[in-house]
Amino acid sequence: MKYIRLLFASLIITLLAYSCNPAGTVPEGTGAILSSSTTIFKPTISVRWSGRMLVCNNSANTYTAYQWYLNNQPISGATGQYFTQETGLNGSYFVIVTAQNGTQLSSDTLSLHTAPY
Repeated sequence: MKYIRLLFASLIITLLAYSCNPAGTVPEGTGAILSSSTTIFKPTISVRWSGRMLVCNNSANTYTAYQWYLNNQPISGATGQYFTQETGLNGSYFVIVTAQNGTQLSSDTLSLHTAPY
């Protein structure tokens, strides 16, 4: 029996390669997927658009839901990957995301003060 572990971005796939073939009807090296699991990383946020937009990085397409917070309070209607405040971002911001498997994770908090135009 041989285990093969592959890592693609944040997806870990474990393959079990075995030869349990007493009749010799299955070619050698045939494997089956034993299990798969997703490693979910803490979300990261960054500031864009001259301090008026927050972006939650979801390059691995792991997150399915978002809730943005300002000063530890949920921001009404701020449930997307991006949060924009036309008058500038002022206060302490973080996002709680829900991953595909239902796990909820929180980003670090960013304390921002953006001067108005």
